[in-house]
Amino acid sequence: MLLVVFLVISACARCEAHWLDMAAARLEVGPREATVALTFPSIWQPGQPPGQSAEFREAFLQSFFASHIRLVDGEGRKFPCTGVRLSDRPVIPPGQLAPGGSHITLLGSFTRPQPATASLTVSYDLFAPTPSSCCMATLTVDGATRSVVFTPYDTEIEIGHGLSESVGSFMLLGIEHILGGADHLLFLACLLLTGGSFMNVVKIVTAFTVAHSTTLSLAVLGLLSVPGQVVEPAIALSIVWVAVDNLRGQHFDRRWTVAFAFGLLHGLGFAGVLQAMDLPRGALAVALVSFNVGVEIGQVAVVLVLFALLRWLQRFSWESQVRRLASAAVLCVALFWFVQRTVGGE
Repeated sequence: MLLVVFLVISACARCEAHWLDMAAARLEVGPREATVALTFPSIWQPGQPPGQSAEFREAFLQSFFASHIRLVDGEGRKFPCTGVRLSDRPVIPPGQLAPGGSHITLLGSFTRPQPATASLTVSYDLFAPTPSSCCMATLTVDGATRSVVFTPYDTEIEIGHGLSESVGSFMLLGIEHILGGADHLLFLACLLLTGGSFMNVVKIVTAFTVAHSTTLSLAVLGLLSVPGQVVEPAIALSIVWVAVDNLRGQHFDRRWTVAFAFGLLHGLGFAGVLQAMDLPRGALAVALVSFNVGVEIGQVAVVLVLFALLRWLQRFSWESQVRRLASAAVLCVALFWFVQRTVGGE
């Protein structure tokens, strides 16, 4: 019950537009210089005093940029920032951004110390004050491209360690995405609220995993495309469906079929994060597998906790009332979510 209440509160708190706590960066390092394009929510940038000269504004942007992005080579030499300017070419695909100038893009130039070394450390620490904030980055160093994710808990990437930095960062992104994705967790919680044996739980989780992994892969590989304006409200409706079934007393053994059917839909929701990164073809396989493994790790952790709480709840005579109350609460949140995503264009 406590976990369901937490998920309900999280759902209300996270009914916001995509990318409001996310940034995207593209780093290209050549033999003698490096360029970094960074797109981030405009509210993250501190205001400048009015009436300042163009030189002051340029120096302000350069100081702001260099304080959050640092490049250091294998010998500990810093890449000095030589200039920063505003750009009208966002790293995030324009269709993913909210209208009205919600984000700005800065383009920074750095000088690479000579003689150049093969290894490189990239540090990034510009985030929103939320645990789910992150920056998804594509790094091209001496012709080799990899994709990584910076988070408040993982602000430094060492280039030159093979696939390890990409695997770890995307796995962490998957864990954070499922733990921060209250809609997916509320759906699973509603499915499990009807109780049942451990084997029944295994069937539900397995069906959901197979289904969302299938559509996640198809969407990221470009083989399946459904607009987010359709997917997001439909995910909310899937929660409504299951919550209503709970309130009607639908305790059937084949609930795994519902998990599979709606899991196909939820997989499209998972895919949005990776699709928005516009990953190079060579990085798709690593990113997709690592992200999916992270999602499963977070999902299994939540399911185990929820299953233990539900088993403990069976000791009490008021168990059924609590389950109905939790389902009703989830139903209210899901209905609100559906209306918000439909009217608000989510």
